[in-house]
Amino acid sequence: FKLEQDMEKYNTALMLTDEYIKEQEDREQKWEDDIAPENEEALKKLWRHLPVEVKNMSEADLAQKPTPNGKYLTKVLAKRFKRTNVLQILRSDPDEIEKVHPASLENFRVTGLTLTERRALH
Repeated sequence: FKLEQDMEKYNTALMLTDEYIKEQEDREQKWEDDIAPENEEALKKLWRHLPVEVKNMSEADLAQKPTPNGKYLTKVLAKRFKRTNVLQILRSDPDEIEKVHPASLENFRVTGLTLTERRALH
């Protein structure tokens, strides 16, 4: 038990050093830089299918009107875009998102997102 306490003390001391904090920040930034191209590509893929006015459209409207790439959404995909409201952020004005209370953003539905959708949101 004493050894465990000593290890905890030394580990905590290590984590509070400027060098350790800088190293962790550098690792996180490198990771962000490494995944940025894939995330950008995912965002472009979703933008091709997601109409700009998705928030103001019904499921039927989404399925009947052409998407930005000129194709039509299936009813299943239209339903998904309307029910997974977090995806609508991708077509929202950043100024509009800033006005939303953080608790409202946490209430958005994020379960069942594909990897591409998660990358686009990141």
